[in-house]
Amino acid sequence: MTRKSDWDQTYEGLKRLNWLILLALSCIGYLLTGYRGALGIILGGMLAIFNFNFFQNSIKQAILIHEKDGAGMLFLIVKSFLRLLALGVAVFLLINSPFISFVGVIIGLSTVFLGITGLGIKNAWIIRIREQVR
Repeated sequence: MTRKSDWDQTYEGLKRLNWLILLALSCIGYLLTGYRGALGIILGGMLAIFNFNFFQNSIKQAILIHEKDGAGMLFLIVKSFLRLLALGVAVFLLINSPFISFVGVIIGLSTVFLGITGLGIKNAWIIRIREQVR
């Protein structure tokens, strides 16, 4: 059985945390604003989470390809620009939809930011506790 690297363990925890944050935000959004706000939070959050996961996989591929193949790097750059274009179009469509709350989409898009911030605070807290024990 192979042991996962520190980053793989952290990344798995971050993925779970992102989904939990999205669940909490969408429930709160539904209670405060109804279905339009909750739908905006859910769609914006899913867009942010999927984009973050796609970006993570692209970075891994870039590291592996960098040493082997220059043409592969060009493909990854083009793929990243296409992803960015698709993300821009999706955000534009979500923001301009009459069935979805603009504020909900913005809150949903902050899901990954909140997850990374929460993970950073947790890790800083753990380091602080370890230093106090010494």
